[in-house]
Amino acid sequence: MDPLLRRAADNLLALVISVGVCYSHVSLAGVGSPALKELISGDLVWLYDDFQVIGPESLDADECSKRVPPLAFKPPNIEVACYSFRYQVTDFSPHALLLRSQAKRIGNRRKLVVYNHGHGGLPNDHEPYAHRFLTELLTYGVDILLVSMPFTGIDVAHTPVKIKTWDGWATLDPGLLVENPAMQHGVFETLDTGRSHYIRIFIDSAVMSVVALRKSYDDFFYVGLSGGATVGLYTCSLLTRLVDACFLMSGVMPLSHRLTVNNLGDAEQHSSGFHNNVSTLGLIKDIHGSSTSLFLSYNSDDPCCFDGDSARRLKDDLDELGISEILTIRESAQHDYDAELLANTIIRWPGKPNRQ
Repeated sequence: MDPLLRRAADNLLALVISVGVCYSHVSLAGVGSPALKELISGDLVWLYDDFQVIGPESLDADECSKRVPPLAFKPPNIEVACYSFRYQVTDFSPHALLLRSQAKRIGNRRKLVVYNHGHGGLPNDHEPYAHRFLTELLTYGVDILLVSMPFTGIDVAHTPVKIKTWDGWATLDPGLLVENPAMQHGVFETLDTGRSHYIRIFIDSAVMSVVALRKSYDDFFYVGLSGGATVGLYTCSLLTRLVDACFLMSGVMPLSHRLTVNNLGDAEQHSSGFHNNVSTLGLIKDIHGSSTSLFLSYNSDDPCCFDGDSARRLKDDLDELGISEILTIRESAQHDYDAELLANTIIRWPGKPNRQ
């Protein structure tokens, strides 16, 4: 595996064998859209009562290579496709990057993993566990859809961004995000989202992509680390009719357990405008009671966030709900996950007949 972990010397365009599986153009205006209304569910459907998203829209290879940074690992033989999303309230445009494996699948199931690496954006040279996980999936014929938190990973902003604030339009200099990291997601608190919430911009690249690709795959999985797990809980809550399993590592935590230095997180993780309508424990319970399997994993001595003490408090909460078996605490002093176990679980996931 080691040779596959070296940094790709060429940019993403060199990885493009062909741009495959183009999405059809999808414009979903809100929960009133029949296509969307039939496919999302749960307590978060109110997010789709306001402001429009247009997408996914396919980008050609040249445009994709301009917008998406080089990957820090060399995938095996793949096809690459790039997609973007547009909004009424900002010209910031989230993206999704589809890595389509050319390897032979185990069994006849077509599987897609939506992967969000959290605030880290994309796995870097010092995160070989993530390289191993993604490479293993592609090696065994599992496709990957990479999505990122806004202004990170494949969505780093290089030009000024217009934002419709509650007081009118303004322009954000992306250089300020480097000088003041608290602005990176805090700036979204200024976004005029009407009756909805800006968390939409954190999850639409995953939610809308799965909706658009629902007939192209037999099994869907969501894998999120840290902030990618936080927004993964919301994504999976909306997609219980489509997603088979959600694996959320070191990122899901009720607000009552967040008031420590390592747990508070970023603006989107404790926004009162969102949590006024949302119960973290309620979402966990609802997903667990659906056809979607939910797994929460934490590290005993995580140096980043949500260590074993926090996880045990959450486990006590889940025990009162009778569902504490979905949470595991592994022995690790890293902010990571068991790449081999996770990949093997997904690769060998039996799937459900006639899910479509």
